[in-house]
Amino acid sequence: MCKLMDNIYEEIFSEIYGYPVCNLNENNSRNIRYSIIKLRASYRSNESITEYDKSSIRKAYMLAYYPNYMNLVYELVKLHIVDNLTNEARRIKVVFFAAGPGPEVSGVLKGLNDSKFNKRLDINILDLEKGWEKERKVTSNIIKKLDNLKISSLNHLSGCDLTVNCKQICSNWVSCEKSIFQGDLYFMNNCINHMGSEVNFIENLRLKISNLKQGAIFTIIDLDYENVRNTIRRLNNDCNDIVQVISTNINSKISVSKLNVKLPNEISKYIFNNTKGLIAKKNTNYYYIILRRG
Repeated sequence: MCKLMDNIYEEIFSEIYGYPVCNLNENNSRNIRYSIIKLRASYRSNESITEYDKSSIRKAYMLAYYPNYMNLVYELVKLHIVDNLTNEARRIKVVFFAAGPGPEVSGVLKGLNDSKFNKRLDINILDLEKGWEKERKVTSNIIKKLDNLKISSLNHLSGCDLTVNCKQICSNWVSCEKSIFQGDLYFMNNCINHMGSEVNFIENLRLKISNLKQGAIFTIIDLDYENVRNTIRRLNNDCNDIVQVISTNINSKISVSKLNVKLPNEISKYIFNNTKGLIAKKNTNYYYIILRRG
């Protein structure tokens, strides 16, 4: 029996794979390495098609990207979000679109927690893929450790498709209009790069933003892809009739988030061991835009 340290990679591994990292060996790590390689290959095109319906790919995501996106969003919240949350209500609603396993949920809540944010929170996590339940346990475990936050509710909603008009196709629209679309703070992380060129995503996104209540903050964070740059530039340049841009880096130097977490020895030896280019991700280049509904 090995002693677990307080390390995000160890937490993820033991929760997702069901045994501690000290039990990793060459035999049980082969499929993990293969899945991470396959996952990363799916991101190499401008329109990423990733098989998140497969459990092995979802697990691979947790090791390959979860700590990085959690750290990225944490930094962004501390720098740009906390000071703009001027809502006088004692309770605010936070909504996460296309959240997957929820690294941005962990990052946002940890950022608010460390900033001594003192309002009650209602949290809603949405995604199209219905299979993230096991992976979201990592997010739940992280949230439980945040000692300054007052969380009144935490809700999960699956099957939400950002590529369509909610009003026209969703049976939950009536309730969502009165709840989800009356939030105070919205996040959408690493989503645009999954949208194909045949999807008129910008118009559907604009429509969703226009349905938000006055004063709501909408934050989009995504990677360095052509469709990401085009979408964020259009939001920045063409949507000033419905939103105010609080902050963005789309017309300046791309931002870099650096993850400084030591890999457990076993993960370095058996997974991110430079075999077939398998190196743990340290730096994440990203664009972002923070909008306020006018």
